[in-house]
Amino acid sequence: MLGALLPGLTWQDAVLVMDADTVLAAEFVEVAARSLEESPQKVAIGGVFYGDEGSGLIGQLQRSEFARYSRDVARHQGRVFVLTGTATLFLAGALATVAEHRGRDLPGTGGQVYDRGQRADPGAQDPRRGRRVAGAVQGAD
Repeated sequence: MLGALLPGLTWQDAVLVMDADTVLAAEFVEVAARSLEESPQKVAIGGVFYGDEGSGLIGQLQRSEFARYSRDVARHQGRVFVLTGTATLFLAGALATVAEHRGRDLPGTGGQVYDRGQRADPGAQDPRRGRRVAGAVQGAD
């Protein structure tokens, strides 16, 4: 679907990519969009996330991982090496550039934004996980 949308978008159009089990904080899109506008060197803004209570031991372990990630982001002053699939607002031009380089300079199939051969989140389909809430933002240059 993303591949079909990108040709009709301008470089500056924003595209929100998020997991199906994510609930966005009310201000997430507004804060992320403003951060992109105020910082021309940024091409994407991702959220840090927090899990709902419950889901037993798996839920607690996941919330601990979310807290660790949030501390990492804070320690690196918002700079990250990988943008989260939980919720990230991208400039369309950045996604189009990735698709252009896929299969040539980047692994995967040419013209695709994502390399479907890679799984960054092996637990993404685990129904025992609690939903994630994306809140504060992190930037990527």
